[in-house]
Amino acid sequence: MAYNWSEIMISGLDRRTSCVIFVYYILISVLIILSNVMVVIAFIKTPKLRTLTNTFILNLAASDILVGVHLICCAYLEYWVSYSYHSDHWDCLFCGFTVTLSFGVSLFTLMAISAERFIKIIYPMHYFMYVTKNRIIVTMVSIWVFFLAVGSAILYWNRWYHGIRCMILDIQPRAGFYGMILPLVVSPIGIILILYAKIFHVARKQRKAIEKQSYLNQGELENVKKEGSKTFMMFLLIGWITVAWTPFMLTALARIITEDVTGDLMVFQKIGWIFTMEHIFHGLVYTNSFVNPVIYGWKSLEWRNAFKSVLCMSSQNKVDPWSQSDSK
Repeated sequence: MAYNWSEIMISGLDRRTSCVIFVYYILISVLIILSNVMVVIAFIKTPKLRTLTNTFILNLAASDILVGVHLICCAYLEYWVSYSYHSDHWDCLFCGFTVTLSFGVSLFTLMAISAERFIKIIYPMHYFMYVTKNRIIVTMVSIWVFFLAVGSAILYWNRWYHGIRCMILDIQPRAGFYGMILPLVVSPIGIILILYAKIFHVARKQRKAIEKQSYLNQGELENVKKEGSKTFMMFLLIGWITVAWTPFMLTALARIITEDVTGDLMVFQKIGWIFTMEHIFHGLVYTNSFVNPVIYGWKSLEWRNAFKSVLCMSSQNKVDPWSQSDSK
């Protein structure tokens, strides 16, 4: 079959450019799925990892696996299907649903982790009163249910029409974008950054105070260092989200505002390189989902050893589940 390489895909790009970006997205999705499946297997195989904090990480891995599966299906739809062959709206709307669900769960799980770290560092004496296994499970289930509801809204409240790009920013009505989607992205990131700013300020003061005391407090100092290292690892996760999301959010917001002001939905598409960069930046957003396991392995010896075990590079000693954990 001979392809018309100048034919416009659902992405709004020609087939040649769409094919390149499609391969780019598929590589990202494979990395996402493989890395997060490894996180799940490591958690299951290594009882030492079954801490309260790592329960959130398991939830994060589950949502990121969904991100990877979503990316394969929806990248195919947007970058491999042309306008002329696409007439059904449900596949496009389902992509909007899955991206809202997966990214929403990921972001709010990171916010829950920052709240857990905040309590651990700021109110250590009350940690086990507020943070329990049951409450964590309720929190995670609530996050999933909430974003199932938010994501489902796109199925019946949308502005899909034949030929529209299958991107949540396009198919979501502007009222939904400005009133729901944008706040659900900006607010959690703002809360997370505020919490971590407070955490690092207090942790620094705690460490300095302990260091000034006698050598008898070395055990307490080591515990502060351990919790500080774990907190820094979690901060790196949100740090990469900020790096990965900022270029796309700025570009996408500029396009949306320009379209609304000019009334021309093709205004960015007429400036080819900017339109192409938006697609590349959109792919960068997804890299967060496979960078997370890289950060675990880099900053946590326990996760690094567990990953080696999964890859058949070392073995883990068996210990009682939840025994060496934050739940003690």
